[in-house]
Amino acid sequence: MWKRFLSAISIIALFYLIATQTPLERWIFQYEENPAESYKLVNQIQVVSDKETAETVKELENGQKKIAEKKHKNKSIPTRLELPSIHVSAQINKVGLAPNGAMDTLDGPTLIAWYQFSSIPGQEGNAILAGHRDWEGQLGTLFYLERMELGDELIITFEDGHTETFELVSNNLYPETDVPEHVMDLNGDSRITVITCAGTFNKQTGHYDSRVVGVFQKINE
Repeated sequence: MWKRFLSAISIIALFYLIATQTPLERWIFQYEENPAESYKLVNQIQVVSDKETAETVKELENGQKKIAEKKHKNKSIPTRLELPSIHVSAQINKVGLAPNGAMDTLDGPTLIAWYQFSSIPGQEGNAILAGHRDWEGQLGTLFYLERMELGDELIITFEDGHTETFELVSNNLYPETDVPEHVMDLNGDSRITVITCAGTFNKQTGHYDSRVVGVFQKINE
């Protein structure tokens, strides 16, 4: 009887293992085909081991880099962001992926991070920018992002000195664990996605529990 019981348990355990591996295997094949399409992938790679995570992040970054090099060729990159309605003017620095597969961040309250494998602002696709709400007791550049209203302007200065103006078309607050996939989608219509923290600060995790996501589109001239 015990042998039958153990055999049944073994069969159930094997079935469960196969069932839980299948989505991960399916994702891996999708990753090989589409290494640059990303938000869901960036989160899923965190379920594998540290070694696999490091290798997968590198592969993902390399895949995005190849695509970005073609899209960015002969184009000037962003160097400064201005948000006149909340009195912000800040330097933009480029970043890649952090070791855990998320978009990397910059130390300090004032700098804005541009995900260098996303679009250049004003070009086709999604240009992703992020900054801190606060930093070690200081107000961050994007502290008042959630107060911006539809139609408010964002001005980007580029490395070659020219500027382009965009307007806010949506401004939403999401739980940290439930940010929609389209926020980090690199493809689609031309837009700038600006992200910062909001909500309640959790001292145990060191994170805010929400994210503000402002989306800007170029003003037709």
